[in-house]
Parts: sequence; structure tokens; C-alpha cells
Amino acid sequence: MGRITELDALRGIAAIVIVVFHMRFVNTYPVMGSAVDLFFVLSGYLITTIILAQGQRPGFFRTFYARRALRIWPIYYLGLFACVLLNPLMAKPERLDGFWHYFAYLQHVPAYWGGETPPFSRLYLHSWTLAIEEQFYLLWPLAVVLLGRKHLRLAIVPLLILPIVLRAQGYYRHLLFVRCDSLALGALLADLFFSPERVQANRVRYQRVFISIAACSLVAKFVVGPLLTRLDPVPGGFWAVWTFAFGTTELSLIYFSIVGLVLMHQGGPRLAWLRHRALVRVGTISYGVYLYHPFVLIFFPMIHRALGIKGSPWMDVVKLGVCIALAELSWRCVERPILSLKDRFDYRPAAHTALAGPHRKTGNVVASRTSE
Repeated sequence: MGRITELDALRGIAAIVIVVFHMRFVNTYPVMGSAVDLFFVLSGYLITTIILAQGQRPGFFRTFYARRALRIWPIYYLGLFACVLLNPLMAKPERLDGFWHYFAYLQHVPAYWGGETPPFSRLYLHSWTLAIEEQFYLLWPLAVVLLGRKHLRLAIVPLLILPIVLRAQGYYRHLLFVRCDSLALGALLADLFFSPERVQANRVRYQRVFISIAACSLVAKFVVGPLLTRLDPVPGGFWAVWTFAFGTTELSLIYFSIVGLVLMHQGGPRLAWLRHRALVRVGTISYGVYLYHPFVLIFFPMIHRALGIKGSPWMDVVKLGVCIALAELSWRCVERPILSLKDRFDYRPAAHTALAGPHRKTGNVVASRTSE
């Protein structure tokens, strides 16, 4: 399959934002944490593209799930067992009762019925996003292949509405059906861009629609929402509840529009900065950057405090560099060698070639090697 380097760069940006967010800005700029929704939009787009292109091939499910496992499982379980091995070195060792929930990608699932996941290491609290994606990868291919592209949007619409309703009802946010609107928007992008002739014929209209959606979502999120919340006569009342419920969808719509515009202009001069080698490289190893960064952010301060070194913005730069270096090491020594096994699980016949963007001279499927 082909590779869109600009999408790799978006992944790299999202990974860096999340690391910086967890370093300094969790309480100051919580909107930075929504970068995970950019990951979800990209995942929804890339995975749905693969399903639409390959879903009717013989042995599709075996091939799809084998390739997903080779991409996701190795360093996920490496990190999971590292939590157990490193726990005695924590300043305050933590309970690991929830190990099997995390092992099965079921962290937080008991929250659907009011239960709680047993405690586990804070080194892996961020893995809720990976659990959501794994659950999505398990269920979504079945739905898409069963319904076919003709009825794909019938499956997407409820996935846009259900999370808003569940958030308004107070369901825990780190659950698939409470956060699947961004994945569904990514799937909608896959449907929109599956026919290059339609994109080319409606190029100007598509661009205006994406810009309009982004502008309206920005105003709704940062102007209308806060205003309605302030005007609400009761703290936590009707407007506050629904402003919160729609908030994640509004941010996801912004990311939906950004990814859509990038797809429209891929390979063009306006996006040359998204093809910068360093940024694309960070995107290629972004899974490792995301997975390992809590290990660096928690253990690194313990080390420099033991050495009598005070924290500073420069130390944050060093920590970010260590996160990237650790991810690069993981890519070279673990991920890339294991990914070479994908050759044993190839889609046959050759990949569908209908997804070329307006700047593509070849007809490569629009998919990123980091997510394929």
C-alpha cells in the first residue's frame, strides 16, 4: 500500500503535543489532550480505507487481524510487562490488580455498568486510547464488510450520535462508545475519499465544506459553549452538560477537517512543511513515542532529583528527546523486525488502487505504514 507522508507528520505532531501536555499543561491547557482525538480520526480513516479496499478479498479477516496484531501487540505487551518489572523502582510501588484487564485491552470497560477497573500502574493509564482502538479494530471490520460500502454511512451516523448522548448521561469518557465519534469521522473521510473522481469533480466544494466545518466547530467550542455554560443559572445544569457532551465532537470535527484538507492537498507545495524528514520520522515512530513517554516523564525526574539537578524547560526538552530516542530504539530493535513478518500476511491480489489524491501520479491506496 502507498503511504501519505503528510499523515505521518500529523501523527508526529499529535505525539509531541501529548508528551508536552503531560509534561506541563494538563491543568493549564486541557485542550492539548484532545490530540488523542486526532489519532482516532487518523485511525478511523486509515483502517476504514483498508477495509473498503481489501474487505472482499479471500481470507481478509485473518490477514487484517494478523497485521494489526503484528503492529500493535509487541510493544504494547513489552510496555505492560515493563510496568510490572519497574513497579518496585517507583517512589511508591503501586497495586497491579488490574493487570489482566490491561492485558485483554479491557481497561475501564466495567464503567459501562457502573463498575471500576482494579488499580494498575500509572505508567499505563494512558493506554485507554489503545484499548479503544483495539476494540474498534475488532468490531469495525465486521460491520463494514457486513454492511458494504453502500450502507457504510448508516453505521457511521449512530457512532456520531451515541457518544454525545452517553457523555451527557455522565458515562466515563475513556470508553469506546463514549469516544467513537472521532473514529467514525475518520471512517466518513475514508468513504468520501474512496472515489477520486468524485473528489476531483467537487474539489472546491469539499474544501469549502472542510473549512466551514472547522470554523463553525471552533466558534462552537471556544465561544458559544463557554458562553452558554456561564449563562446557565445552575452550575452543572442543562447547558453545561450538553456543552461538555458536544465538546469532544467539536474538536473531532476540527481534526476531521484538517485531515480532509491534508488529503486534498497531499503532495502539493502548500504542505511541503508536513513532508519534512524529521517530522515524518517522528510520525513513523509515534506509537512508541506515545506508549513509552510516561516511563520517561515519571522516572527521569526521579533520576535527576537523585543527582541534585533541578527541573527546567531545558530538562523538558531533554525528556522529549529521550522519548523520541527510546521510540527510535524500539522501532529499530523491536517493531521494524517484527513488522517484516507482515509479508507472510499479504492482501491478495494486489491492493486496490482507487484512492489516489489529486496530487498523486500513481494510484496508491491512501494508507500510512505506521497504521497499516
